[in-house]
Amino acid sequence: MNTSKTLLASSLALAFAVSAHAQTVIHIAGSTAFRAATITAIEAALTAGGSFTYAYVGTPPFQAGNEKKASQTIFKGNLKISGNTVPVVFKTSFEGSVGGIADVVKGLTVGTGGTAYPNGGGGWLADSNLPASGGAVVSSSAPLDPAAVPDITLSDSFQKSTPFTSTTLSGKIVGVVPFEWVKGLDSSLSTLTNITTAQAYDLLKGSYTFGGAKVYAIGRDEDSGTRLGAYENASGGKDNGDIGSGPYPSVPQQYQFAASGTPALWAAPVTVDGFTYPNAGHSGFSGGAALATALNTASTVPYVGYLGLNDAANVNSGKNGLEFNSHAYSAANTESGAYTFWGYEHVLFLSTLSGTPLSVVQQLETFIESNASVSGVAISSMKVHRNGDGTGILSGGTPPNSP
Repeated sequence: MNTSKTLLASSLALAFAVSAHAQTVIHIAGSTAFRAATITAIEAALTAGGSFTYAYVGTPPFQAGNEKKASQTIFKGNLKISGNTVPVVFKTSFEGSVGGIADVVKGLTVGTGGTAYPNGGGGWLADSNLPASGGAVVSSSAPLDPAAVPDITLSDSFQKSTPFTSTTLSGKIVGVVPFEWVKGLDSSLSTLTNITTAQAYDLLKGSYTFGGAKVYAIGRDEDSGTRLGAYENASGGKDNGDIGSGPYPSVPQQYQFAASGTPALWAAPVTVDGFTYPNAGHSGFSGGAALATALNTASTVPYVGYLGLNDAANVNSGKNGLEFNSHAYSAANTESGAYTFWGYEHVLFLSTLSGTPLSVVQQLETFIESNASVSGVAISSMKVHRNGDGTGILSGGTPPNSP
């Protein structure tokens, strides 16, 4: 073989080796209500490929398992895809389902100086946060990567329920995400055990009373799929909480946290995902964990809010969830259609995603489906389905094909 051919063969071999060991980075945004199932799926996928390292933003000391409660995490390891070993890094920045869809559709960058949250919020943990082995907890001031657009987003809601439909996203439904109406610790609510559809809607509009006294709605901001689900389920699919579209959007009456006294409506104006909302009471907490903390702290103000299962479990050790239309949340009640406060969980991404990144995402989808029960109910367990967010339950059938 002459010198030029030898050099060409060597170059091709080197290129193949580099390609085989190239690291694929997947940025994941979206649903805080489904973050525990998503992170469990990431760990299961990486365990199947060997050992992995990880870090999460939280409060020291490090404790294995707390990463499933964190919004910002990083995982590094390998996936086994079609017999091949694929080095991969997953980075999460969960801020809400609606916000995640906006980020992907509009190309908004998440992180310091990014276009998604100009006033701050979110970001991707830098690789330097990873320990040599095992896991680690890092502070909220840990080093971050430059702001970047998410590759995929987890959503509790159909894309068509949001204002961000200019580009149709690809993906699939990977599970069912139940929500709960949750009361705070105020003793005046001690005998409140159930809330009806009409009462939930009155609560969100600021006109619900219990025992002759006003009950204050405390909830999430406009990025939240849990919020969208709460408004659409409470209104029979007619109201999405005025996130920029809908048949007749209301003006929500959500309140700020107050340890005592009379709380004030959430301050305005607020700008989220390119929409400015001028009315007080419109916005709320940016994450379920912060909302759960507020409900778990307010002992003299009668608050009721809405949460995903994992966050609801952190309010009074999970004892403050309310029945909805006289049915308590349980997997069995959800599967049968008796409990109706739930939505479909979607993995969504641009149709231009291709090659190894697409293969990695499809592998992750499979693992999320297998671990959906961590944050909700597996699709395969459902005996009923629905056509969209907040619409009526359909007996039998199969889930809709649309992501």
